[in-house]
Amino acid sequence: MTELIRFSQPELNSPVLIMGFSGTFDMAAVSTSTVGHLAKRTLASEIAMLDPEHLYNFSRVRPLTRMDGNGSMVIDWPGIDVRVATFSDRDLVLISGEEPQYRWRTSAELLAEFAAELGCEMAIGLGAV
Repeated sequence: MTELIRFSQPELNSPVLIMGFSGTFDMAAVSTSTVGHLAKRTLASEIAMLDPEHLYNFSRVRPLTRMDGNGSMVIDWPGIDVRVATFSDRDLVLISGEEPQYRWRTSAELLAEFAAELGCEMAIGLGAV
């Protein structure tokens, strides 16, 4: 079962949703890099993620392993993250990650419902071909 894992649900000021997914419409990583840049520049904090277990074929989209600052191995699973940040007089809801391979409709419905709960007034989808 695909589910949205919520870490928090903050009060937001006139939020705008900005989305960028890797895959077919992310040539040269334009959309995911843009969302990542906005997240870093605004010090966005993660408030939710889609559970990746039923979204991906992990033999095609593999998790990455890396060493953290303490010398411990960390596994970064592919997935879709939801972050929020304050930008000028409004808040941003930033969604990015690996384009799902399965359960597109369920993923889209979960993210759209969450965006509505957060009060998003506009949605912008980024892509490049």
